[in-house]
Amino acid sequence: MATKPTLHVEVQLKGVNESSTSKQQVANEVAEWLKENYIYLNVGQQISHDEDLSGGVIDSISVVDIDGSSIIEAFHHVNEVYLDVHVYLMHENNLAFIPTSDHQEERDSTTPQMRELILPNRELVGVWEALVFEDSGPKGLLRYTTRMMNFIAQKNLDPLLFPWYRLLLVHGPPGTGKTTLIRGIAQRLAIRLGNRFTTSRLTEINAQIMTSKWFGETGKLVESMFDQIFKLAADEKTFVCVLIDEVETLAGSRERMLSGNECSDGLRAVNQLLTGLDRIRLQTNIVVFCTSNLLGALDTAFLSRVDKKLLIDLPTPRAAYEILRSCLNALLTCGIITADENPEYSEFPSIAEIVIWYDLPDSLGYKLWTIAKRSAGLSGRALRRLPLNSLAMYTYGDVCTIEEALSALSKGVEAEISGNNLSELSSSVVDLRMDV
Repeated sequence: MATKPTLHVEVQLKGVNESSTSKQQVANEVAEWLKENYIYLNVGQQISHDEDLSGGVIDSISVVDIDGSSIIEAFHHVNEVYLDVHVYLMHENNLAFIPTSDHQEERDSTTPQMRELILPNRELVGVWEALVFEDSGPKGLLRYTTRMMNFIAQKNLDPLLFPWYRLLLVHGPPGTGKTTLIRGIAQRLAIRLGNRFTTSRLTEINAQIMTSKWFGETGKLVESMFDQIFKLAADEKTFVCVLIDEVETLAGSRERMLSGNECSDGLRAVNQLLTGLDRIRLQTNIVVFCTSNLLGALDTAFLSRVDKKLLIDLPTPRAAYEILRSCLNALLTCGIITADENPEYSEFPSIAEIVIWYDLPDSLGYKLWTIAKRSAGLSGRALRRLPLNSLAMYTYGDVCTIEEALSALSKGVEAEISGNNLSELSSSVVDLRMDV
């Protein structure tokens, strides 16, 4: 008998909730209520619920994802899927910064070395949904990590027989959304593992500023970093998701260091990093995500500990279209772009809608698709910056039409591709004053 696909439903509790009702009880009640009141559900659907459901503690119900379905369907029959209901309480933007140096001069730096965020957090709301990727790699990484965290927690499973270092690497060119993706995954993990853990934390570490100007101190900073992580994870009911950004700074190839006669400080840092990762391996409540722009520069021993790698490449034309489309639709919503001259365009259509209804060279959707195809080679960061930057550079009124916006965006893309990007304005200044 084939396993049913899993439909993920997220239930956010009201912020003032201190109810004695358990999360599992709320999840069971919501699952039964959905089966009684709905025949079909679709991913992305916001569910209108009875105010007294589960004693009135529920703020919102959302259908967020489906696993295990090889058929792309808009709607899913509730009796043909397994409803996996995740209940959580949203936290506010309560940041904490943790120093990792014993030197007062470095502790007073304006850039903290560790940034801590309690999850799920309002600061990360919408991050996962805003990501645009054409393949299922990011979704697969979330599913893999969730399942491995549950598998490895089994008490009768010998971790020495199944080595899992809890180390995931997201790599690719700069500006492709690697750090944002990991933040989105951390938010989802905190929600999906909510039955196992009472508290979840995201600890972000910028590896660039872990390097110390004090000789021999970088290795100590790395060791101190892991000590702080273990303090956070001392309670087995606390889930700690670690993000090490630009890990090549701490995990560079030791062979290259030795061949380049580099100082031993870098070697000590790599050794301390590997030692710390080995310590984490036996912790059931920690997972470490790393980002890198330079996969080839990483140490082979570090790479051998990576359980799963995910390449985030530059956006394809279809992904570029969706990124530009989401930005333009946001500008339409807030009124910076007006659709008065094109009332049929309350928002730009999806790629599928272009194929069906707007596959004409003079249609606005087709024009945006043409611009997206010309944007090959631009990163997701550059694409998200272009719509508003282009309006600021190539239009003159407070409000512009869709046609004006597309014309400006086209000019912006051409300028970015040619190297005259909008963030690097330059001009020749001529002094018109006459010599006296």
